[in-house]
Amino acid sequence: MSLEEVEDQLIGIWKEVLSINEVNPEQNFFDLGGDSIKAMTLARRIKKTFQIKVPIVKIFTYPTIEKLTKWVYENKEMSLLELDKKMDKVNDQIDSVLNNKTD
Repeated sequence: MSLEEVEDQLIGIWKEVLSINEVNPEQNFFDLGGDSIKAMTLARRIKKTFQIKVPIVKIFTYPTIEKLTKWVYENKEMSLLELDKKMDKVNDQIDSVLNNKTD
């Protein structure tokens, strides 16, 4: 998933959470009517869409789509790398078990 795709999806999520028709990636979530409850909803929607945990503080730290996109993109990539490492470890364990059975 590219940075642009992440941004496009975040724009859609923001529109739904804030019940607005248009949003500029440089606009502040809280200036657009966001509050702590909507921030929690936003964090849940991002988690569901991108399969990454979003601490609520990140919405406050990165309150624009422009900033949040970069954070989501970087953390999604890290999440995929962690998954690859875990899968490699599991595959190594499976190979070890299979090799011991054939000996």
